[in-house]
Amino acid sequence: MRASLIQIAVDPDESVEARRVRAASLVVAQRGADLVVLPELWPVGAFAYTAFEAEAEPLEGPTHEAMAKAAAEAGVWLHAGSFAERADDGTLYN
Repeated sequence: MRASLIQIAVDPDESVEARRVRAASLVVAQRGADLVVLPELWPVGAFAYTAFEAEAEPLEGPTHEAMAKAAAEAGVWLHAGSFAERADDGTLYN
């Protein structure tokens, strides 16, 4: 089994959407791996607590869609890390 672990630098000047695109391209570049793993809270940044509320998204939101597409394109199993999730009742989760 070949596993690829990706660490993603979080620049506060980069939008979450731009970071999603960058992460997707990193996942696709791992074609040939069996498993690709992304870090915790990479879309917003693990220590960007003040942004969690504004950037939270549903479980099957834009991060899920982008990462599912990238994993399918690369032909890999993907553990997409975690993101600030907003449940249907408004509760935030990691």
